[in-house]
Amino acid sequence: MSPLAAALAPYASGPGELTAEASGYLGGLLTGLSAAPPSGVPTVPGDAPLAPIARAWLEGVLAGVFGGAPQAPAATVTVVWASQTGTAEAYATDCVAALRGAGMTATVLGAEQVSPAQLTGTVLFLVATTGDGEAPDNGVALWDALAGAEPGDLDGLRFSVLGFGDPSYADFCGFARKLDARLEHLGGARLAPRASCEPDYAETAAAWLGAVVSALDPEAAPPQPAAPETTGYSRTHPLRTRLLESERLSGDGSAKDVRRFTFELPAAALSYRAGDALGVWPVNSGAVIEEFCARTGVHRDAPGLDRKDLTRITPELLRFVADRCEVGDELREVLDEPTTFASWTWGRQLLDLLAAHPVQADPAEWEALLRPLTPRLYSISSSPREDPDRVSITVSVVGFDHDGRRRGGACSTHLAGLDADGEVDVFVQPTRAFLPPEDADAPAIMIGPGTGIAPFRGFLHDRARSGATGPNWLFFGEQHEASDFYYRRELDGLAADGVLTRLDTAFSRDSDRKVYVQDRMREHAAELWEWIRAGAHLYVCGDAARMARDVDETLRGIVAEHGHMAPRSADAYLAALSAERRYVRDVY
Repeated sequence: MSPLAAALAPYASGPGELTAEASGYLGGLLTGLSAAPPSGVPTVPGDAPLAPIARAWLEGVLAGVFGGAPQAPAATVTVVWASQTGTAEAYATDCVAALRGAGMTATVLGAEQVSPAQLTGTVLFLVATTGDGEAPDNGVALWDALAGAEPGDLDGLRFSVLGFGDPSYADFCGFARKLDARLEHLGGARLAPRASCEPDYAETAAAWLGAVVSALDPEAAPPQPAAPETTGYSRTHPLRTRLLESERLSGDGSAKDVRRFTFELPAAALSYRAGDALGVWPVNSGAVIEEFCARTGVHRDAPGLDRKDLTRITPELLRFVADRCEVGDELREVLDEPTTFASWTWGRQLLDLLAAHPVQADPAEWEALLRPLTPRLYSISSSPREDPDRVSITVSVVGFDHDGRRRGGACSTHLAGLDADGEVDVFVQPTRAFLPPEDADAPAIMIGPGTGIAPFRGFLHDRARSGATGPNWLFFGEQHEASDFYYRRELDGLAADGVLTRLDTAFSRDSDRKVYVQDRMREHAAELWEWIRAGAHLYVCGDAARMARDVDETLRGIVAEHGHMAPRSADAYLAALSAERRYVRDVY
């Protein structure tokens, strides 16, 4: 028997200490290397179905058998991502490529594919934050499992965490911070300090990855950034297109200005699926730029002001003003707690802060503080099966008054101000799981109050034109039926055609008792459970902080009551549905 066969045979002959898939892989590797011995030390492909410890062991065997002298195997790294909108997932691909370019072996896994028992060796976590410091949907099961683990369970782990978030939110990168602390508490050894990425994350991510690589191999070359994209359209290379239609969906008397914007999207240039999001790059209005310049002394011709964020109050900007104004201590108190900062900045913009607390600073200081505007992601509310050359989004145009001054959301106001044929930069943000059921016969339950109805309009048209026969149940809610029943005629038509099987609505301001979609769900709990038992896919779209949380709690209650389960069993049942991609959410 050859030295290689002697080393691998006990594992390749059956599952043993490895999974059946890993043992099968080793058996095939042994057969291939025996048939055609390599001239040097073979490498283990990055997608080999091996846990980090098994991979390191195999690389050591190959180095010992085929190397002229014992050599230390290249560092083996597992990259685990948890993402809600796709940013962390996208960077995971770049991260793995950079690690491999630095001579390391790297694999990438979604957090839903990982259990605490698999967290051994070197693992890098790339995680976003959703809601109030919560895990993204595909990271919930892992986080819950870690919550039940004991100190010492992760003694074999070396880790580092990279968070992705928006500093204007109350708990910026909150989940990354909690995950980092939990991994250390359970015995993991921190390889490099946690870093927190803002939407424009390239520089922060590169510095963090450089620290990781240096810790793994001080002699390794610094990781190289991903090559810039030269083909196709993306976040960094958007498509310049034109507005075809701006249709107001909210009626007279509505407190909201909700519109459907439809853009030209030649399918040959940029394609999408029902369920994807459309990224839109905003541009500041002339009025916003003029007021900012008047309050700061920045020259109107300063480069890039139309693409700088002149409205959002960040902790850094608030601290800058606090250090230069008479009530600085009061403003600094706002920064002490994330929830206080969030509530204080709600309904305020940077221009309101400067109006209330004018300060003197060099224009260059202001310019250095300003961050670039970031694209806004909107759920696509159309299907390419309707017309592959058009794409629609459903947007609530943000507008409010503060101290007698009218303010608006940067992107929604930009869209609302476009003339017919006005141009805008867009890209498609693909979804992994928020898609209509692949099974044409599968039932679909869609819960989307307010503009959360957007993707479900696309789902219904997609299923209608694909010939899907599965029943569709939509829960929709808003304030008033008379003025806020978006897409009512279309929904009536889809119901008449047999596409929309059932529609339940909740208009919260039309009765003395406020009624929401979760109330309608409880009213029809027994039927909902029967749909779920029959294989229904559950979809939720809308506000993460309140609606999505309430809907999730309601679903758990329905499963527990009508499935005759204990609360923990109901939680596990929904976790299983999520793992099967039968319970997915598009929340923000």
